[in-house]
Amino acid sequence: FMNYLILQYPGHNWVYYQSADKLAMAELEIAGNSMEADLFDIEIIQLANIRYISFKANSLLNYRDLKILSRLSFVFALFSHVDDHLQPIELPEVHYLDPKISTMLKYKGKTNELFTRMMLNIAVHSTDFNFDSSLDLLDPVSGKGTTLFEATTFGYNAFGIEVDGNAIQEGQTFFKKFMEQERFKHSRSTRVAYKNEEGRPAQITEFGYGKTKDDFKNEDTRKHLAMVHGTSKEAHKYFKKERFHLIVGDLP
Repeated sequence: FMNYLILQYPGHNWVYYQSADKLAMAELEIAGNSMEADLFDIEIIQLANIRYISFKANSLLNYRDLKILSRLSFVFALFSHVDDHLQPIELPEVHYLDPKISTMLKYKGKTNELFTRMMLNIAVHSTDFNFDSSLDLLDPVSGKGTTLFEATTFGYNAFGIEVDGNAIQEGQTFFKKFMEQERFKHSRSTRVAYKNEEGRPAQITEFGYGKTKDDFKNEDTRKHLAMVHGTSKEAHKYFKKERFHLIVGDLP
């Protein structure tokens, strides 16, 4: 078997970092269900006063396994551990959008984006869906969009519902500005998705985007993000298709 060490991501705030051990080990264990190598003996160890998450695998980690590890919320660096020597292992680039997107919009009450990433990973690896596919995610309590933006970093299509119109407006404005700054080909449209019995409209703003013009033009490669100003109990009336691969939200 092979010994591996993970250096945890230093971006956690200190309080969260100190309490994140169990969450990190649980996330790794769940992600292991999708990996080809079998993981075992997951634990926290100290080497030279530095904390690592240690685990063993029954075989060398292949490229697919490394892609899964690269997506985990707490992984900063990966090492093989042989005879008290650490050998760094290069992790593949897995992001469709730069992950800075979920850190740039600051506001009171925002969920730590690393915690959001953990929720997303747990959702993905608790299913039989291919983590590397273009999945559709729904956040029924999307706020200003942290969960949606995390989903876009992995190339997922993201759909959010929020009752606070100001939050929706800020999220939309930020995403459009980000598309422009990153020079992504994109489109934006707004329409009334549904009117309830009182006649109040639920507005949906939809973005289509792609890394290249060809990606944007081709429906098979174009990515989508949508934000609805409405209530989640009427979600089935907002979207043309009523099924999503994942439902992820940070409940208020």
